[in-house]
Parts: sequence; C-alpha cells; structure tokens
Amino acid sequence: MNFTLKESFLLLAANPHLTLLFVIYLLIYVSMCPLVVWSYGSHFFILIVSLIFLFAAAFFSGWFGLIKFDIANKAGKTTQEHYSKHKEAFFASIPSYMLSLIAFGFLFFIVYYILGYLSIIIFAMSEEDSRQFLAILSNADSIVNLVNTCPEQIKTLLLRRSIFLYGGLSLYLFLNLYSIPALYFSNSKNPLIALKNGLCALFKRFFENLALFFSVIAFFAIVFVFRIYTYNSEIAAFLALVLCVSFAVYILVLLFSIYEANFADNCNNGGNCLGQNDSCD
Repeated sequence: MNFTLKESFLLLAANPHLTLLFVIYLLIYVSMCPLVVWSYGSHFFILIVSLIFLFAAAFFSGWFGLIKFDIANKAGKTTQEHYSKHKEAFFASIPSYMLSLIAFGFLFFIVYYILGYLSIIIFAMSEEDSRQFLAILSNADSIVNLVNTCPEQIKTLLLRRSIFLYGGLSLYLFLNLYSIPALYFSNSKNPLIALKNGLCALFKRFFENLALFFSVIAFFAIVFVFRIYTYNSEIAAFLALVLCVSFAVYILVLLFSIYEANFADNCNNGGNCLGQNDSCD
C-alpha cells in the first residue's frame, strides 16, 4: 500500500492555507468555549452548544473539501489561479457534505455516551465523579495533582476507567479511519455507504492501517506525557500545541491521500468490499 508520506508532507507544505484555516477555526472555537461555561444550566446552553456543533460541521465540510481539492490538483506550489478556486471549493463542499458530517458527529456522541454510561456502571462511579474525572483528564495540571494526592485505590479505579473509555473511543476511531475520505471520494453522500467503504479500505490493508493508527496514537501519547512532565513551562505548552495541531493536519491530509491513491477507484461502486469480489479485489 502506498502511504504517500513524503507526498502528503510536500502537499501540506505547498498549501499552508490548510493549516492556517484549521488554526483560525481552533481560535474561534476556543473563543466560544467561555459561552458554554457561562450558559451551563440555562436555556441558552443547548442553543450555544448547537451553534458550535453546526459551525464545526460547516467548517469541516468545507475544509475537507479543500483537502480533496488540493490532493486532486497536485501541482507543486500553488499559483494565484489555484488559490482563486479555493473559495469556490470550500463553500461548494458545505451544502454537499454538511448533513453527512452532522450524522457522523451524532454517531460519535452516541458512542461516547454509551461508553461513558457503561464505564459508570462497570466501575461504580457516580455521575458527579464521572464529570470530575473527565475534567481532570482534560487538564495536565489536574492530572499531576491527581497522581500526587489521590489514594492508590482511586488511582486504580480511574486508570481502569480511562483505559476502558479511551480504549473504546480508540477502537471506534480506528474503525472509522477512512470513513471521511471515503465520503469525499465517493459518488454518494450517504454516510452509511461511506462507513462501508471506509471499512473496506481498512480491512483490505488491515495490518498496515493498524500500524499507522498505533503510530498516530504513540505520537500523541508522547506529546501528552511530555506535557505532563513540563506542566510548569509555558514554552513547552506552546511547543506541544504546535506539534499536535501540525501533526493532526498532516495525518488528515495523509489519510485522504492514502485513500485517494489506494482505494478511491476500488470502493466507490457500492459493492460489498469486505469480501473478495469485483469491487475491491
């Protein structure tokens, strides 16, 4: 299987707008987060969360369309004429793919809720303890304080729950490794067909894709551990943020490139690609 590692890096280097747009989205998202905290428990909470969710769906539907556009127009460093088509590619992708991405988003939240609910039952944690646990895991300073002050029994419980929760989410993300690229390189906008085509690509080169996925997990794990041990350093925090954002964009471009190079022509006709047949041989 052609992983197009170098090609994806060169493509991203030649199209810095992909990273820049993602950074702008993150800045807008972070600026909207205080509204969620401010409105929590009020009638505006659902409205604000819904607006953030719709904004994310609109942005990513257009941004993924740009990634597809740049992959389909590999021509080294972009020209002014090439840039002039980006606006059209971005906005044309929003009405085409936004509903499908909303469906993917709802599916993710359903899986996350089910895993969280099961973890509460299995590990006998109250709902309040569960919320505090998730808040702790989202902050490196809190994790350090937890490790230093928490009793061993509670540490063991939290460790098991985190392994269960994030292990389940990792499995879900692995099974959906190529779902979004399959959606954009398919003639159909049906998310179910995209899921099937993504599984087709995943299992056709299962061990190569597994190695790629574990490499991604290992990178973020290393950055996470680095952040824990340097939690007092603002420079380290900024460096970790830059590394995570840059690597995340690169991986998305890589996944789109891999799917386009290896699976786009084979798994777009709606056939059952999980077995040996005409569509995915």
